[in-house]
Amino acid sequence: MDRLNRSADAKAPYDGCPVERGYLLLEYRCLKLYFIKRNYSDAVTRCEGDRGHLFNLKSRDDGPALLMLMETMGKDLGTMGKSVWVGANDIKVAKVFRWSDNTTLAVDSELWADGQPDDMYDDVKNVECVRVSYMNQVVLDDVPCSMKLWFACQVDI
Repeated sequence: MDRLNRSADAKAPYDGCPVERGYLLLEYRCLKLYFIKRNYSDAVTRCEGDRGHLFNLKSRDDGPALLMLMETMGKDLGTMGKSVWVGANDIKVAKVFRWSDNTTLAVDSELWADGQPDDMYDDVKNVECVRVSYMNQVVLDDVPCSMKLWFACQVDI
């Protein structure tokens, strides 16, 4: 437990993180991983119900918090086929990816997996949502919003 709350020592205990709803304070982030698979829209709705949003992975520095969350919950993002919804999509404007706080996720960002975003499912309706997976490091790719994945919520504190 000491490892989980190492960042909490510098702040008031949990500092508004809703631990009573299963959230953990990890590296100054309040996160919860849902092990139920939902499409993107349903995942967004669930996070909003917690007064949060899907996790914003805006830099390589954000990856360890997600990996630590998964490890703490006994899950491994590195296992083949495991991926998690994060809070970016290009639903409003094609090829303009935005995080849930409306900041831009550049299409040339180092966070994308090689060749991503690729619109591989162009013939499938609703290919505008972003998931994170692990390939020697956390990487993003665009997939159909209808896909059902685990998801990580973030409550800003």
